[in-house]
Amino acid sequence: PVDSPPPSPTMYAAVPVGYEVKVEFKHGRSGVYQHTERVEPDTHLIVEGDRGTDLGMVVGVVPMYQQAMDQKKVNKVKRLATKEEVKTWKALVQDEARAMKYIKHQVSRHGISITVHRAEFQFD
Repeated sequence: PVDSPPPSPTMYAAVPVGYEVKVEFKHGRSGVYQHTERVEPDTHLIVEGDRGTDLGMVVGVVPMYQQAMDQKKVNKVKRLATKEEVKTWKALVQDEARAMKYIKHQVSRHGISITVHRAEFQFD
């Protein structure tokens, strides 16, 4: 009706405008990213990384509302990962294990006094 008051801004507060997605990467590293769509846990995503892109798996999703979106500055999810990208990511994990074995052998062979913690290849 014409005499109705304008809608209150709080009327729409229950509708999320995005999602805060917790993503886990190789070696237990994790981060929080913004995404416009809800994604399910165990979904692989391509996200903004420190130097390019990274691939990780969703471990948690929380709805975000306009006020929270305005106040937080977090990296964004670029898109869902393709099956081929997930296959490449899994191959990188295997390559890292081979690299660790090789590096440890070389350290021992040459009598170098260092401790090697891990080998990690970048996704991109």
